[in-house]
Amino acid sequence: MKNFNLILFCVLFLSCNSRNEPIVSGSISIERVSLFFSREHGKRLITNNCQGLEIDNQRLRDNVDGNCHSYLFEGEEYFNVIDCDGKSYFVSKKTGEIFINEKHKWGSKLPNNYLGRYYYDRVRERYFFVEETEVNKEKVYKYGGNI
Repeated sequence: MKNFNLILFCVLFLSCNSRNEPIVSGSISIERVSLFFSREHGKRLITNNCQGLEIDNQRLRDNVDGNCHSYLFEGEEYFNVIDCDGKSYFVSKKTGEIFINEKHKWGSKLPNNYLGRYYYDRVRERYFFVEETEVNKEKVYKYGGNI
């Protein structure tokens, strides 16, 4: 029985590395980043593997007033995160790598299959994901524009 458990553990451990597992929405998170000499904070988009190890990260817009949410959509090959400044980031479902979507413009039509949003909780000082079924463009395109 010990040998079986050891073999099972090795198979599961070896099958879970940073580049050979499919990425699911739970593998994507947003983390608070301290800004030097500022009361405000920045944020990073992060992908993790099943062991919790970071695969990739991308700096997002600083969260100046605490209301800069990020929105998650699911496509066939990529997840799409649109930040409150209208910038769009693809997360590869195959590798977890993050790519800036250069073709996305401020005010563009939102992708289909909305999953929810990441919001900042000021009391707990961290980001959380809340599942939602509907979102409108006015909430997504809140700050500035990347025309």
